Amino acid sequence: MHLRVPLWLALAACAGCLALGSVRAQAPQEKKPDDPPLRTYAYLPKEYADDYSPSVADWQALRMTAVGASPERLSEHFTRLQCSAFLASKGLAVKLDLGPDAHWKYYAGGGKFTVPAARVKPDLEKAVAAARQLVRSHFQELQDKDLAIIVHIRGERVGLWNEGKLSLEAEKPDAG
Repeated sequence: MHLRVPLWLALAACAGCLALGSVRAQAPQEKKPDDPPLRTYAYLPKEYADDYSPSVADWQALRMTAVGASPERLSEHFTRLQCSAFLASKGLAVKLDLGPDAHWKYYAGGGKFTVPAARVKPDLEKAVAAARQLVRSHFQELQDKDLAIIVHIRGERVGLWNEGKLSLEAEKPDAG
């Protein structure tokens, strides 16, 4: 015996099942105090297994940091070694670590240069501008006033880009 079901009835039944399934999935599930945690880490305190819901900004900062973890050529003189984003209360902080090209011999180490800061600043500004493109690709609405980029060369801090201006450690009076 064959039972023929009208197409409209079958589609209505499918739609009903989908609707009930999504309502059930969205309904808050009560957790009993004696329920075991969803996951445990024997080597860490139990707080590490607590649930955490990151914001969209948290995810974007994590995504940007993941992309920034691989080296990439930024300018004729610099390669990005690493670029990490950190959400702060007053804006986005970005750590940019640069690796100079072999022919760019102006870095003396320790945040100092072998030539005046005015000579190296344009080269560093080009690298920062390229890094800002990475930031903008993850945070399109972010304004310059809400962005700070801490600039490093081979892990040593050399400057800070803030509110559209790059200031170098070597320019400070006590930098000698």
